[in-house]
Amino acid sequence: MTTALGVWIAPSQRAVWIPAGTEHAHRAHGPTDVRTLLFPAELAGPSPDQTPVIVAVSPLLRHLVLALVESPPADRQERQRLEQVTVDQLRRLPDAPLHLPEPRDDRLRAIGELLRQAPV
Repeated sequence: MTTALGVWIAPSQRAVWIPAGTEHAHRAHGPTDVRTLLFPAELAGPSPDQTPVIVAVSPLLRHLVLALVESPPADRQERQRLEQVTVDQLRRLPDAPLHLPEPRDDRLRAIGELLRQAPV
């Protein structure tokens, strides 16, 4: 996942929290299952400084995500409760940083862009 601040890498068993309003792009390499959840803005996530965060995914968090994505509750209150527990879990999980800051030097930025366009 890429923002103006840099690149965050989320291998298997990791999740990316992207704060609301953060312009970003994401790309998957190879066979990948990606699940995306959008939370109401009032549910503050694990990032107090409003930057993206990579977290390790616990078995409980994995099942919460699957419940919200693959068999979402029809009842609005049940969904809100599941979302709240999911965000609570995201806040409790250890940070698993895999962040590459965006280079400041124009030459390094050019190399980074070439690598993003044609990763090896």
